[in-house]
Amino acid sequence: TGSELLGLVKIALPALSDEGILDTIRGQNCIKLADEEYPVMSAGTMSEIGKLHVVLHAGLLEGLAHLAPSTSSAEANDEACDKLHFATLDGGDASVYADALLNWAVSGASLESLVETMGPSTLSAESLPAILSANSTSLSVGASNALAERIADQLNLRRGGKLSVVKLRDHLDSLASSLTALIDRLLLKSPLEVGRIIEDLRSLGPTLQLDRLQFVGMFSARSVEVSWEMCERFYELVTGGRSSVLPTARAILSLMQERAEVLFADKANNLEHVLLSKLAEKVDLKTLDVSLWWSFFGLYASSEGLLDREGIVRVLTVLLTGDDPVSPSRAAKDRLGSSGLCPADLNIAAGGLLRREASRRREEGQKREGRQEQEQQQMRQQGQWQRRPSQSPSDALRVEVLTDWLIEGAAQEVKQQVAATTTTTTTTT
Repeated sequence: TGSELLGLVKIALPALSDEGILDTIRGQNCIKLADEEYPVMSAGTMSEIGKLHVVLHAGLLEGLAHLAPSTSSAEANDEACDKLHFATLDGGDASVYADALLNWAVSGASLESLVETMGPSTLSAESLPAILSANSTSLSVGASNALAERIADQLNLRRGGKLSVVKLRDHLDSLASSLTALIDRLLLKSPLEVGRIIEDLRSLGPTLQLDRLQFVGMFSARSVEVSWEMCERFYELVTGGRSSVLPTARAILSLMQERAEVLFADKANNLEHVLLSKLAEKVDLKTLDVSLWWSFFGLYASSEGLLDREGIVRVLTVLLTGDDPVSPSRAAKDRLGSSGLCPADLNIAAGGLLRREASRRREEGQKREGRQEQEQQQMRQQGQWQRRPSQSPSDALRVEVLTDWLIEGAAQEVKQQVAATTTTTTTTT
């Protein structure tokens, strides 16, 4: 009902004979009312969105008894006891279950190094949460438990069961690649609206759980058509087929943002040039007091001097619009628009900066991490699973790094403009 209503199926029931009704009442028989496929009509447009096979019987419990599965209650209880349960899907844990694969895909995590270390070895089913947590710094304990339970369900793992490392890696890689490929298809349907769709998603807040109608509506609001087939495939992937769980806006936003930055890397680079050029027009680099910039940036940084994506966007907005950094005004968005940029553009540029800085840190730390990896491998071989040590967040930028990028980039833009002007003057002369 309400926002959860997707479609309707109309089923015409047959007329029943008096004799059939009497046999049914006596419990001697049951009557099959339907056993065929029916079209499912959209609740919004009344167009056909799929098929549903419906089987209906009428009768008392005695008459319907022969239709019940033959599995005994004892066997069912034994099977339930053998099933692995890592997560309690109540309240907030339900969204954690739906968000787990999204978070794994965003992190770009892989079990490749584990396969290289352990080869064809097998893992115990009970060790799944610890293994997932050890190989992804972005998964919380709850998310690791939820993803482990999902894998156990899909691969039919039971208590005391074994799973090969290669099969686990292949299963996770397949899920993550299917999800990212689907998101890529959605984003490429309308590249010009991607930034606005991401901003719309961000405005929903981090904890809102998106149902199917809200998900499709988010794209429809920007005139991007998303078929119900694509929508259902997305929800099947993120929920594992569980209708009781829904993903949060924050988890969907993270993956869309990450994929948009990969797909539109050229746009991010162009936006950086535009942004730095606009900044060069507004800032006198010769009289700039760097210490004042650091103090200003600190308003949006953490106590460790780190700026997250939102902080970077706010800093860039203030620099480009001259807005008050302490009491930002609504007019800043209009002034930003007059410069040919929008908040979505600054988000894309900020994402490009974060990805480039994360790549630089990875390259610089390869030797150090190589030694740490050897220690981790030794611990894995001994059955001691530990989370990978994290240096500094990949989703944050140090204040001094942003300052250097802005100053050096703006100075380079000034040089290029001067060079272009000189060339034009010489040519004219």
